Amino acid sequence: MPEISKHGLDLIHKCPALWKYKQTHKNEEEQSPALRWGTLVHTRVLEPALFHSTVVVAPQCDRRTKAGKEIWEEFTTLNAGKTIITEDEFTKLSDIAIAIGEHAGARTLLDGDIGIEHSLFWTDEETGIECRARPDIIRPDGIIVDLKTTQDAGASAFSKSCGQFRYHVQAAFYMDGLAAQGVDVQGFAFIAVEKDAPHLVATYVCDRTMLEIGRQAYQADLRTYAECKSTGTYPGYPETIEEITLPRWAL
Repeated sequence: MPEISKHGLDLIHKCPALWKYKQTHKNEEEQSPALRWGTLVHTRVLEPALFHSTVVVAPQCDRRTKAGKEIWEEFTTLNAGKTIITEDEFTKLSDIAIAIGEHAGARTLLDGDIGIEHSLFWTDEETGIECRARPDIIRPDGIIVDLKTTQDAGASAFSKSCGQFRYHVQAAFYMDGLAAQGVDVQGFAFIAVEKDAPHLVATYVCDRTMLEIGRQAYQADLRTYAECKSTGTYPGYPETIEEITLPRWAL
């Protein structure tokens, strides 16, 4: 499999030593609650048939009792390999899907013969690093769409999330990966849905500044990774004693 994904670039950006550690301890990683929920939302909204065939609702039973244990054992045996969710989670996922379906911008982005989670593989021309990406949606008009769950889908708050979670890096990285396949890429859009009821939805398209900053960032990360690979050295944080101050917002 190609070497680096956007998640890998995030680790390289934070600290190459962290990326190296993750590579040798993959079997020890557990799926975080946030990642689990994001995966469930993606599957429910974008691949409902797959959701209903691979996700099951846990039965109402007291697993502390003998009868409850028997019910649970039979249930898990019959549904081996499937993802188990609660009734409340099922209701919440259904409400999120309805909210997205009722939003005009989201319906527009999800309309047409869209490609769901197609893998992209390409080689970065500058560094020779093999890259990979898996966009949520590739529209036939060359627009990539990404579904994000968030606490606040308002423009100001979601803009901050883009910077915090490096969504701008993801956008530029994915767009360049798709362009490497010979596709005339037209843009990158987000469907942002709030995690809590009433699950407000907003849709956004990345502007040129956001994409250019994201492109510069991912290219710098690729150069860092290429240097680490060349030297066999994956540094941690600086080993010098440094002066520190408060963040800008606190000043």
